Amino acid sequence: MDTIRAKNWKGDVNKYVTGGGDKVAIWNVFADELDIIDSIAIKVSATVENRFYLDDPIILSTIYPGWGDYRIKQKKPYWIYGALGYTLLGASVGTYLSASNNYNNYLGANSISDKNNYYDKAVLNRNLSYVFLGTAGVVWAMDYFGLVKRKKKIKKDWKKNLPVKETPNIPSFKIVSALSEKEFVNTSLTTLQVVENSIQYKDKDENYCLDAFERGYIEFKLKNYGPAIAKHFYAKLESTDTTKNVEFPDSIDVGTIGVNQEKIVRVPVVASKDIVNGSFVVNVNVSAVRNNPVEPFGVLVNTCKFKYQEEISEYEFPSDIDDNIPVLPYNGQVKFALIIGNEGYSNEKTQLSKNFNVPYARHDAMTFKKYAKNVLGVKEENIFILLDATKKEMRESISTISDQVGKAKNKAELIFYYAGHGLADTNTLAPYLIPVDVSPDDLHNAISLEFLYKKIWESRSSKSMVVLDASFNNGGRKMGLRGPSAKKVNPRREVISGNTVVFNAVSERYTANIYEEMRHGLFTYYFLRVLQQTKGKIDYLRLANSVKANVSERAIYSGQEQVPIALVSVAVRDIWQDWYVR
Repeated sequence: MDTIRAKNWKGDVNKYVTGGGDKVAIWNVFADELDIIDSIAIKVSATVENRFYLDDPIILSTIYPGWGDYRIKQKKPYWIYGALGYTLLGASVGTYLSASNNYNNYLGANSISDKNNYYDKAVLNRNLSYVFLGTAGVVWAMDYFGLVKRKKKIKKDWKKNLPVKETPNIPSFKIVSALSEKEFVNTSLTTLQVVENSIQYKDKDENYCLDAFERGYIEFKLKNYGPAIAKHFYAKLESTDTTKNVEFPDSIDVGTIGVNQEKIVRVPVVASKDIVNGSFVVNVNVSAVRNNPVEPFGVLVNTCKFKYQEEISEYEFPSDIDDNIPVLPYNGQVKFALIIGNEGYSNEKTQLSKNFNVPYARHDAMTFKKYAKNVLGVKEENIFILLDATKKEMRESISTISDQVGKAKNKAELIFYYAGHGLADTNTLAPYLIPVDVSPDDLHNAISLEFLYKKIWESRSSKSMVVLDASFNNGGRKMGLRGPSAKKVNPRREVISGNTVVFNAVSERYTANIYEEMRHGLFTYYFLRVLQQTKGKIDYLRLANSVKANVSERAIYSGQEQVPIALVSVAVRDIWQDWYVR
């Protein structure tokens, strides 16, 4: 005879079942993942125990400090512990909410004085919240340890004066055996099948092809043909294909499916980086412990190559920063980089002429990528690059890299580079990065700096370096998006949050220019040349000052005016000067 140890019970079982009739104990066979198709004998054992009444006060004092003490000695005002504890707890919650409110006000404030005021209030309220919470914890702990001490003393006195004895006319244990009816434990195997023609791949743009940075779904439908409810089924997924940069979970919990019911199962698939044209197969196995498996099947997913090859053709006369790039050893610091070069604004979407393109923006991005890998210390697999990016690609890639950095939990650095058109809203003066498929009259589809800085803050990066080779005053390297006759504006300065330093090619009223002889943006050229000359062994302050001096001098020599600027978040305004690039 086989013996099964039942684990999952509910009802009148386990500790301290009071005496009397009408007791019910229910065994959850499914939770124990057992397949039983015959009648079984269920043996229940019960032990009579002498229960000590002081076990309850610990629970009472955990709920409300002093309640357990009052249960033992009702004449003393132990209720004061509880009143004090919950008052401190309420004060902690209140000051924390106040800190959160002040921080939101800080993010929305427009003036520097208001920002400093709200930020200081947020920090003060947050610290007070921690103090109140810690003091409340001390009250709970003091009451708990005091109660334990009093219990030990009372038990010691009771054992000395009133020893507890087992009642002689009650047996120490009693065993009851019974034969269950067959229907009570019948868990015969159930049958799941994939519904015909339900296997497919879906994505948001409905081109049924997995693009770079896109999130799609493998979808299929399962039907339970009975005779029992389907539980604890999992879909395990694997692919033997060599396609890189495609991510999907190893397994998915199918959940519960009733008899003769159907359920749609969705498996997320993400292309985390540039992928090639082609396809890959995901093999799916749906099974459960001790149950009939579903016949394995495969799902074909097509992949779409990014529209620009990474091996972009070099210019006929490369500049001095394109050669002799220092190659530094990896130092173990986790870093992620998103690099965007938007050059081709003349296309069917915008209907703009080639005069509105941004010369050398793609070249800037490709060269910056080399420096990100060799000088800044970003691993190849952690570099995301977009050339002539659309609004969908830019928005999704910014969100993706924010999520990737967030998974490192304050231990990863984030680098963001952008070369292309910028523009300010003529009404709000809010600055935007312009995708290549967005016209100057369609800014609500562009990427606001507010959105970018918010995503960087949400990543909780240990450091964030933002490099913007763009102007937002209606100017451009060759021509501003609103044309040469457009009035110049002074864009507003957005709030920078998190541990962030922004190296901007221009202050608000200037225009970013090109360095025609070097085939680069003027700002990008000198930014990378400083990294080349110092091999990354330079702090942020000296980097900013060196780039500013070189760019300003060269612009004047060319009959132009351009003054770069470094902007920092409040959180790092006193320490960013000492940060080193490498």
